[in-house]
Amino acid sequence: MKIIKISAVLISSIFFGGSAFAGCAATAGFDKAMGELNLAELSQPLQSDISELSKDCKSILHTGKSMDNIDSCVKALSIAKDNS
Repeated sequence: MKIIKISAVLISSIFFGGSAFAGCAATAGFDKAMGELNLAELSQPLQSDISELSKDCKSILHTGKSMDNIDSCVKALSIAKDNS
């Protein structure tokens, strides 16, 4: 019985650990895309809008959803690209 419990814990930790890494990798991809743009010259209101959208984007990315399918990610990148 102990072997079954230990196996279940190991399988769960591997599954959840892999999901967490996938979210971190996706967040890094978003950060890289934003880092390629010149955001320092944007107005303060635009920077604030991008910051709020980015927070929402990153929170959803950690669920495993693709960046291209998250409205806040698309909007943040669009605002940044259009104004930088």
